[in-house]
Amino acid sequence: MTETAGSRDTSLDVARGVAIILVVLGHSLRGLVAGGVVPQRSLAWLDTWLYLTHLPVFAFAVGVLTPASVARAGTRTYLGRRLGLLAWLYLVWTLLEGAVEVLSTPWKNVPVGWADVLTLWRPIGHLWFLPHLAVATVVLLGVAPWRPGVRAVLGSAAVTVVALAAWGWDPGYAGLQGLALVPCYVAGAAIGHPRLRAVASRAPSSLLAVGGLLLTAVVGLGAVWFGPTTPTTQSVRTVPSVALGVVLVAVALVGTISLAVVASRWPRASGWVAYVGRQSLPVYLGHIVVTAGTRVLLLRAGVTAPAVHLVLSATLGVSLPLLLERATRAVPYLFVPPWQVRRGPASAAR
Repeated sequence: MTETAGSRDTSLDVARGVAIILVVLGHSLRGLVAGGVVPQRSLAWLDTWLYLTHLPVFAFAVGVLTPASVARAGTRTYLGRRLGLLAWLYLVWTLLEGAVEVLSTPWKNVPVGWADVLTLWRPIGHLWFLPHLAVATVVLLGVAPWRPGVRAVLGSAAVTVVALAAWGWDPGYAGLQGLALVPCYVAGAAIGHPRLRAVASRAPSSLLAVGGLLLTAVVGLGAVWFGPTTPTTQSVRTVPSVALGVVLVAVALVGTISLAVVASRWPRASGWVAYVGRQSLPVYLGHIVVTAGTRVLLLRAGVTAPAVHLVLSATLGVSLPLLLERATRAVPYLFVPPWQVRRGPASAAR
């Protein structure tokens, strides 16, 4: 989650920033539905649009950046660091999130005990994404689509078959969730950052902006009218709904990346989004507690307007984890395992 797009090109940072902001918005929306503030059917199309867009875009951006990271560190070193980071974060944040869940049980409809927290093979809430990233990393390095050959072709084909079978399926077990996203990583890695940057640099901003907006609108209209199956949430699965979901995810990827490229050309306007993208890990890990707490406080204050809830939850859900990351840089073990902490002035660099 922490690679950089390069010293000049920030388009992938912007894309990741947009994706993480949409993740926070999506979880805020689902919290409102679960809390009875918003009827499920009233904004179902928005939920569908978000889940067709945010994690696929994030996975694609990570895939694009992976070949260069592997080339710099070497496959074995990169894999070891990545898996060590994800394992540490999964354990630490499971305990943190689990403690919050247990302590807040008196105010929940469904009680949560420590036995539920320590069942590590069934992740708590959004933490499923950490073991998913571990699996995706292993698969991506095994397929190595940036290296032409039989392995890349057969591996990519196998990944596609598994993803189609798993599309819209959530078994609830660590490592098996989110398998439908793996082709997004593979596609990004196959394209690679230099090729994507070269293509984007030749496209005029006006074309990218108009095309990106039109493609984003297509995804929204598809979510409203046709009920596609999203890749990562348990939903109705038919051959037409899965096929439409696959098509709309591809459309969302092209549209969002196009808009991110345009935005990155105006760094004064998009710089904060790029910063969120570079710090996507702390935001993803910390936002759930913030959005849930914001919802509870607003409801206790008598505020029930969905727009107010969404704006405040999303804003605080992004900003407070960023402040937490900055405040803990001297002792960064919430976001970096002890054995990966750099000593000295560079220790804050993730």
